Amino acid sequence: MRTMQISLFNEIEEVAFQQDFEKGVKICSKCKKTLPITKFATLIRKDLNYRRSASKDCVNESSIVKEKLKLKAGDKPNVCECCGRSVNEIVYNSKIVLDHCHNTGTFRGWICQACNVGIGKMGDHIDGLIKGIIYLIKEKEEFESVIDYLIKVKEEKYA
Repeated sequence: MRTMQISLFNEIEEVAFQQDFEKGVKICSKCKKTLPITKFATLIRKDLNYRRSASKDCVNESSIVKEKLKLKAGDKPNVCECCGRSVNEIVYNSKIVLDHCHNTGTFRGWICQACNVGIGKMGDHIDGLIKGIIYLIKEKEEFESVIDYLIKVKEEKYA
């Protein structure tokens, strides 16, 4: 079964429906393999009964990576390393969480859950974040100030 989906940037793309219950299979959101439905944990919330998007094996592997990183990462700070807000200022009762690169498995820092989800929703890569910035400044004359800010950050980091 195919369905149409509008992406973040208003591009219409055709996507395959992720589950085929008639055949008893589902595509894992992490490894992209088509696996039997039984390889996915069942989640039951209120009136919903559904399967996780990632397979049990991928979820377990991810949990192991996170636990190893937590041992090396040191103490969790009270301030988000991304937005700079303290735990008391963070919106939506968010908390400080471990952030890591999903491709390399390396620790990036301690950030609030709101920043972690936001970065993840933008694709967890620079291209998505840049497209988001371009979207936010497209009607304003702020492009030069964004470039100036990026140059300043680069100079401070590599000075």
